[in-house]
Amino acid sequence: MKIQSNPEKMQKISKLDRTACIELDDSENIFFEIKNGSILVKDHLDSPDIVLKSSTQDFSDILDRKLDPMKAYFSRKIVIKAKLMDKLLIADILK
Repeated sequence: MKIQSNPEKMQKISKLDRTACIELDDSENIFFEIKNGSILVKDHLDSPDIVLKSSTQDFSDILDRKLDPMKAYFSRKIVIKAKLMDKLLIADILK
């Protein structure tokens, strides 16, 4: 993800302390921790704060800006299990 090269998006996560998992349909889960403005990939997390589920293609289309994250969410192409504020933050970061 290109978030680390975007100062505005990095500012939004600078004070977060969250764990997350991205579950894609044809690959292993991706676990990471957001802490002190850094994103650290982890081998495993027992109970992530945020879980995002998607097909690999849909997630790739979101990252490539071919698919709007909010449209993907409302059409259930991505499912986000998290607190409401975290869901809104994810949608904003993926824009």
